[in-house]
Amino acid sequence: ELEALRAKSAAQEADNEDLRTTVEGLEHERDYYFRKLREVEILCTGLQTRLGDGEVLPDLTHKKLVADIQEILYAEDAEEPAGANADA
Repeated sequence: ELEALRAKSAAQEADNEDLRTTVEGLEHERDYYFRKLREVEILCTGLQTRLGDGEVLPDLTHKKLVADIQEILYAEDAEEPAGANADA
């Protein structure tokens, strides 16, 4: 009976380690996408502020906006997209 309990405990410990690894991966992924969303929010807030102040933005086109957002979305985790903080 003691051996059965030890085996069950070892199996549960292995399951717990698998769950910890899964949770860590999910937390990393959540943080990664939150940072992406935050960068898009900063871009949009900066543009709203500039437009709200009546600033004329001749370089702002729908193609430029889409390109800026795609640059944020497809940037590698460690790199900062160019111009991410320029409009903030």
